[in-house]
Amino acid sequence: MIKKKETSKQKTPRKEPSTQKEKLSFFPKGTPREDKISLLSFCLGMIVMACFFVIDLQIRNHLEMNRLNNQLKITTYQLRSARSVALAHHRKTDRVCECTQKSCQKIHRRKSAVKCPPIWQRQVPFNPQQYAPYDAAGTLKITGNVCEILPKGVTCPEKIDVFVNPKTDYSDEWWTKHWAATNGISKTDERALKYNKKGSVQKDGSFEITQLPTGTYYVGAAMCIATTPGHPCKPIRLGAEIKLDKNMTVSLKQVFPVKK
Repeated sequence: MIKKKETSKQKTPRKEPSTQKEKLSFFPKGTPREDKISLLSFCLGMIVMACFFVIDLQIRNHLEMNRLNNQLKITTYQLRSARSVALAHHRKTDRVCECTQKSCQKIHRRKSAVKCPPIWQRQVPFNPQQYAPYDAAGTLKITGNVCEILPKGVTCPEKIDVFVNPKTDYSDEWWTKHWAATNGISKTDERALKYNKKGSVQKDGSFEITQLPTGTYYVGAAMCIATTPGHPCKPIRLGAEIKLDKNMTVSLKQVFPVKK
């Protein structure tokens, strides 16, 4: 009989657990000490350069902010100086007392450099009989353009008031003592206010006042124009006296301040 040879299986030696913990290292095993020192030096140099870059950026930002703040202060000072000069020139050349009144717009209101004349106290009483022909609504209309009289290059202002006022003894005093003069005027009788009719004004200065009865009227307009760029606007008043018996196109003239 042939005996089978028993194949002996080689057993791999069993590793016993080491009692010492393996040290974790940033470098692979076997890295020479010189390479470790070189790599650490490189990393340290990069960190230092990054820190210097951040510090330099912060310094540049700080200097730029200081420069912008200084430039802003200089510009603000220049604007304030120019505004002071413009206001001083405006007070010297334009001393219209109307814009010290409470009824003026805030942007036009100012303290005059001179003492204004006293308010004119009305002496002519309101007469209802003279206003009686204007009680009923009419069919006539008045048209015109306020900005056609402005000098070349002067833009038409956004705020324009146009109105009609029946011509009576009461309104004659208002026209001569206030509208075409320097004086303010005392409070208007409320009964007369309902006869003053405002018109609709377009952006180009054209206006229209409708539903007017036949009669004689004062047509007035008020606006503030800037004749010089960068200077405050100057308030002016326009007006005309008309006899209305049909639809009319009116040309208003500047009545205050009076052109020299």
